[in-house]
Amino acid sequence: MKAKKRLEIVWETREITTISFKRGFPATFFCQSCHAATRHLSVAEAAAAAKISETAVFRLAETGLIHTTETDAGALLICGDSLSTENNKY
Repeated sequence: MKAKKRLEIVWETREITTISFKRGFPATFFCQSCHAATRHLSVAEAAAAAKISETAVFRLAETGLIHTTETDAGALLICGDSLSTENNKY
């Protein structure tokens, strides 16, 4: 009997998420944990960037895995540096 040859095809994909900021929006705030001025994202933007739910973003913020800053109006902003997937594995 002849041996059968088998062809295996492997597909690799990469995805890049780009976040654009509105003009005039002060997205750079001082992060107390990073000790630097960093880009901050809204909860919705952070959830979209990390591909997780907004509830998961709040959980990460409560546990201290990501850095947060609260504005004078009470809005929660997420430090973009702490959100990067290279630094944190969710």
